[in-house]
Amino acid sequence: MAKSMERFTVSNDGFALPVTDVLTGRGFVTGKSGSGKSNSASVVAEELLDRELGLLIIDTDGEYYGLKDAYDLIHFGGDDSCDVQIGVEDAPQVAEVALEDNVPVILDVSAYMDEDESREILYEAIKTLFVEEKKHQKPFLLLVEEAHEFIPERGASDDLSEMLIRVAKRGRKRGLGILGMSQRPAAVSKDFITQCDWIVWHRLTWDNDTAVVDRILGEEAAETVQTLNDGEAIVLSDWDESVQRVQFRRKRTADAGSTPTLERARGSSAERSELIRRLGGEVDSEGRPDDETVPSEEPPDTEDSSDSETELPTQHTYDDGDATPVAHEQPARRDPHRVASHPPRRETTTRDRRLGRNDPEEYDPVWEVGDMVIHLYEGIRRRHRRFVHRVETVLVSRFGPTTYVEPAQRGVSPSRSARVCSVVASVLVVSFYLAVVLLLIALVS
Repeated sequence: MAKSMERFTVSNDGFALPVTDVLTGRGFVTGKSGSGKSNSASVVAEELLDRELGLLIIDTDGEYYGLKDAYDLIHFGGDDSCDVQIGVEDAPQVAEVALEDNVPVILDVSAYMDEDESREILYEAIKTLFVEEKKHQKPFLLLVEEAHEFIPERGASDDLSEMLIRVAKRGRKRGLGILGMSQRPAAVSKDFITQCDWIVWHRLTWDNDTAVVDRILGEEAAETVQTLNDGEAIVLSDWDESVQRVQFRRKRTADAGSTPTLERARGSSAERSELIRRLGGEVDSEGRPDDETVPSEEPPDTEDSSDSETELPTQHTYDDGDATPVAHEQPARRDPHRVASHPPRRETTTRDRRLGRNDPEEYDPVWEVGDMVIHLYEGIRRRHRRFVHRVETVLVSRFGPTTYVEPAQRGVSPSRSARVCSVVASVLVVSFYLAVVLLLIALVS
């Protein structure tokens, strides 16, 4: 059965998205981990691949290779699990393959240890895609995982950030659309979100994130988004000016991005034996190292002996598949003289000595009072900062930007409204303290 080139269905109850608007528009899919965000993006990718349409996926965690089981894609990246390994100089060919050869592409940057290198590869690939689209004018979608890492709300922007914003603002005229994804909408640049003509809100619970929903959809939606089930989302679309609650279907391809299960964490005796052999050791016929002795089945001799050391207790463990406890000897007691080379701890600086726990005559009341003053000061300072933070958060949520900006956070360049909220919060808190002091003075007098 031929696939419709007008709309594609993303839910079991028939909810559909227009193909052209998704391909050439600006979309945003968000939701906390486990809410179904990546599944929804994969559903969109599957529907586009079913129609043999242009797609470039920026994969930050190596979770989209499952699409290769059902579709013909080229997997570019930085390790041998990819079809083609590339460096910065090869990045432009990623866009050329996707556009000129009409082959969907996954650009996997999860294996690059150098973040600067991965960002430069992404910049060169996306820049080439943007430039070439002016010539090709081909409906094409750029899907970007972890958008908050590339187009953050706060912090200095770089060439990659500016290029992605340029795609969001000017790509539609060239036929180039973008779909950003993030767990934290509050951390994504508002310059990007405000350009989006369709947004999928999966479950969000963090206050700063729900505040973004409140500003765009209203208070009721901000409360609803906190109670959505897995795979369920609120979909906002400009093309039909609607807000709908949708249960996305499960993707058909392998879930390569699922959380590893405990089965992957369990080792086996066979694997252990192979590892010992690979490291140059030897194992016996039962898979144990050759220097490991099997403890005697006979009970230990309980008779005292004047020339023997005190016996250590035995510990019972259970071997796999055997309900009978097997006694393993405890390791020999460590020689206390082995630690003699370490310098002894300076007793004059210990709390025990200052408090006179070892010798009452060593008690130092001046040190103890000073210690109490320091602890009291630290406690008051922590509570003051927490109080200011709460007041500032309220001000920001009402009058300031959509994200709270911690003034002391490294690399942060807060907006003017955020700085104003911070100053106002400090003034209000100090005024409150002064009012309390004046009230106490009035009561005493």
